[in-house]
Amino acid sequence: MTYRFFAPTPTRAATGRTAAVYQQLRDDFLGPLPTFQALSAVPEVLAATWALMREALLAGDAPRVDRELVAASVSRANRCQFCVDAHVLLLHALGAPKLAETVARGETPAEPG
Repeated sequence: MTYRFFAPTPTRAATGRTAAVYQQLRDDFLGPLPTFQALSAVPEVLAATWALMREALLAGDAPRVDRELVAASVSRANRCQFCVDAHVLLLHALGAPKLAETVARGETPAEPG
């Protein structure tokens, strides 16, 4: 990605709070995605954004696939195609390809749950 007014902190150059968030992203997610790297110019905003997303998608007892499905639905309602695509990718990564493709097409999953 190209940014006009700043350069995101590369993973290898990250220190302090940014490095800690990048490490959590590697451990818990798929790594420092461009969405989060773009926030690295302000480590406090990066950390807060990651904390909110981490709590919504990873903490608690609800299955991760269910959480991604909800997140994809919210993203579709918000008309954020970038986010829909990201959640579809994560559904694939979590081993739910049929569900992912249903979401990608904007259809309602057949499974009532």
